[in-house]
Amino acid sequence: MAWVTERKNTLSLLLSLLAALAYLVWSERRAAAADRRARRSREPNLPWHRRPGALYAGALALFAFALLAKTTAALLPAVLLVLAWWQSGRLRGPDVRPLLPFFAVGTALALNTAWLEKTMVRASGTEWALPLAGRFVLAGRTVAFYAGKLVWPADLAFIYPRWTIDPAAVRQWLPALAALVVLAVAWALRGRLGRGPLAGILLFGGVLVPAMGFFNVYAMRYSYVADHFAYQAVAVAAACAAGGIATLAGRAVALRRAAAAAGVAVLGLLGVLTFRHAQEFASAETLWRDTLAKNPGCFMCHTNYGFLLYREGRVADAIDHFQASLRLKPDNVPALLNLAKVDEDRGRFDEAASELRSALAVDPSDPTVLVNLGTVYTKAGRYEDAAATYREALRYPSPDGYLAHNGLGVALIRQGRRAQAVEEFREALRLKPDYWMARANLERALAAPAGPP
Repeated sequence: MAWVTERKNTLSLLLSLLAALAYLVWSERRAAAADRRARRSREPNLPWHRRPGALYAGALALFAFALLAKTTAALLPAVLLVLAWWQSGRLRGPDVRPLLPFFAVGTALALNTAWLEKTMVRASGTEWALPLAGRFVLAGRTVAFYAGKLVWPADLAFIYPRWTIDPAAVRQWLPALAALVVLAVAWALRGRLGRGPLAGILLFGGVLVPAMGFFNVYAMRYSYVADHFAYQAVAVAAACAAGGIATLAGRAVALRRAAAAAGVAVLGLLGVLTFRHAQEFASAETLWRDTLAKNPGCFMCHTNYGFLLYREGRVADAIDHFQASLRLKPDNVPALLNLAKVDEDRGRFDEAASELRSALAVDPSDPTVLVNLGTVYTKAGRYEDAAATYREALRYPSPDGYLAHNGLGVALIRQGRRAQAVEEFREALRLKPDYWMARANLERALAAPAGPP
């Protein structure tokens, strides 16, 4: 399953909808087959791709692909259970048993994602340390935020301000309490209004569960909400709204025409707003400038915009943004890394090393910082310090371990320890065979005269 420029949310949504369609068609065919068996009527000769077995296998395969695109698709079997309850008013064994493989696959991949977020992506620490009560507060605010943006999609931003969650503040509980009240009212009125409103609320809220803050994801470091977290929930809400309006219009021709005209007008308006919003993504610079205008406290935006300016040669402006990022968040390691890079390029190795040591004070086990510090030490001629720093970086597993091996090889060969350097270059190439710098270093080391062992 391949992502194209991070379109994993839309890809996962498309595959989830196809999986749901295949499953619902399978469910209808299964019910029809059971009815024919009860009446002892003849089974129709269907093409293989329309037979129940093929539909079920296709639904499961599409669901697996949706999970591989993004594991928030794991909630699809729960969505199908809500739809089954909405149709019949109860859940029976035949409704649940076919979904058990879906639940098993979804749970396995969801747990794997949670493990990756904690260990590889490192979504853990003080920035994610919300108490359980705080997570319920956050869940209420999240649902209210996405519902509000769905009804009135104004002031959309690439990165929204990060809320301060305080469960001791009574006012912060109001969105969660309001959500519970709405759910209770829909339950109480299900006999009068039908099961549709309650099913719609359950689907919208249920699909949002992965984005409510109960599970740590790295993006929570910058903001608790993001528009792309709600793609599935928006699709559910739109479908429920369209179905509800169609039901209310009934067979009244005038009402149906009015609803259709209003729908066309809303789609046209949303199309214009989408076109305008897309202009903010015209380039990286327009994106960061717009985001900073809407969210001046976005320390990550200052860091990334500064890096963009630095690559364009606008060094003074870049430094201003790096420093602004550090004023907002003094322990922002990427900003410290970028400032160190500026000083390294200027030959100010002592200043660069100082900034990198400040970054290590935040996280002593960050291999990226250690590799950068080893590089600075090497350029400053401090080869013993460089070798020790690279060895420290290799203590921590990282996809960039080949950089530490290559850097260690450079530090060793500068000390005349050619044999050891050769081994490090070879290890770098073993980890990344197409790393041209390690290959060039290895060739030079093999051609150099032998030194001390």
